[in-house]
Amino acid sequence: MGICWFSKQSVQNEQVSVRHSDIVEEGEAENKSIQAVALYPLHSDNSVILNFEAGDRLIIEDDNDPDWYLARHINDQKRGFVPKSYLVQDVVGNAEYVYSSGFFLFFR
Repeated sequence: MGICWFSKQSVQNEQVSVRHSDIVEEGEAENKSIQAVALYPLHSDNSVILNFEAGDRLIIEDDNDPDWYLARHINDQKRGFVPKSYLVQDVVGNAEYVYSSGFFLFFR
């Protein structure tokens, strides 16, 4: 996984486009959801970018773009685009994640 760095100004000027090739019924989407944990905080004034803190849990709704996910917060349902390098997919399941000294630790 690489590290993505960009300035606040570049995010504001960037046009983000993700094609939605697969439309899924809402109930079906919940069953097929992929959960992820944010590695870094992301704060943007761009309304299409999802704002979150490191350690926040997100649901990936669309991963067709090579660089961006369409995701939503697991609790408050806010949606937006997230650079793929900012998330790690949750392959452990319902583990508890702790962010410490630049590393994520998880406990079952």
